[in-house]
Amino acid sequence: MDEISKKTRLEVLAAKWLEGSISQDEREEFNEWFHSNLETSVAIKETFASSREEHRLKILSRIHKEIRREHRPLIVRRLWLSAAAAVLLIMGGILCLHQMNLKKEQLLSERYLNAIKPGTNKAVLTLGDGRQVVLSQTGQQIFSQSGIKILTDKNGRLKYEIKPMGVIPSSSAFNTITTPKGGQFELVLPDGSRVWLNAMSSIRFPVNLAFAARRRVETSGEVYFEVSRKISTKHAATEGKEVPFHVISRGQSVEVLGTQFNINSYPEEEFVKTTLLEGKVSISASGQRVILIPGQQACVLPEKQSIGIREIDSEEVMAWKNGLFMFDGQDLQTILLQAARWYDVEIEFRDPDLKRQKFKGSISRFENIRQLLEVLESTGSVHFKAEGRRITAMK
Repeated sequence: MDEISKKTRLEVLAAKWLEGSISQDEREEFNEWFHSNLETSVAIKETFASSREEHRLKILSRIHKEIRREHRPLIVRRLWLSAAAAVLLIMGGILCLHQMNLKKEQLLSERYLNAIKPGTNKAVLTLGDGRQVVLSQTGQQIFSQSGIKILTDKNGRLKYEIKPMGVIPSSSAFNTITTPKGGQFELVLPDGSRVWLNAMSSIRFPVNLAFAARRRVETSGEVYFEVSRKISTKHAATEGKEVPFHVISRGQSVEVLGTQFNINSYPEEEFVKTTLLEGKVSISASGQRVILIPGQQACVLPEKQSIGIREIDSEEVMAWKNGLFMFDGQDLQTILLQAARWYDVEIEFRDPDLKRQKFKGSISRFENIRQLLEVLESTGSVHFKAEGRRITAMK
């Protein structure tokens, strides 16, 4: 047997001895090698243990089993202890290498985390003719026709300006604003209502919204509204009129007359949640209708055709609009789902039980993702590893 084959054979025997699966014939072969090769070392798989202390305890446990099994004289026990010392030295060297690899992996993970930046103000406007405009500039005039002008102001907010005596826009023309992962956006609708879109959200509305007999928009994702009770356009045909405002999202309809409210209708979340901050709204879904007062949240479960109402902390609901991540007893799956949308990352759970862990805390949405994960890790109940834009949660 050549030296390489012999060394491989001895490594197999050493591993079997440590695992306790070595046969009598193999044991005698291993003993013979050890007694005649005290200076020779063999490699042991790093998966045998995850730390130096675990290596030591496992080997000592194996030695005690050998001593109890054989009941040999003291000199034999000393030989086993010598063998253990040699194996400990071997394992120590491998553990150092393992720790170096872990350190390298940790540094690489930190580098990935440092590269993941928070979201910014960005969106895409889809015009009625299908043209798309990336909304990333301030003071940008996008469209001007038939008495209506679409532009971004000095703060980057999209606005619709209607000439006082301009032609009423066609009822068939719709615009859609869509935010990507890692994006948020603010706009003023043609009727003067203000809208904020969270990441991965959209709003679709008619360009003639201010002139319609019923103001109606469609949303997905998470959207906050400040709806004008009276239409504000400076156009003689509509200025000052009170017209109902309807929001359609995932099978529910919200009707308002001047109010502030938030709708969360992400398709991956179980409930469609409408939270009222000011005014009054009515919510219709699956043949049911409820009315909210400020501080209440309606939860619609589309699959079961039900609507529930609960009292809610509006500060937590509005944290995203106010530039914060805020969680008061939220589970880790919900928190990381928000982070995934905002930081444009993918989330993976190594242990499904982690999804149900509850957390309390808050942090700015404009910190790097590393700071958010460090806040969660400070509890000691979860740890994270990053590879590219994939974040893995583990115990």
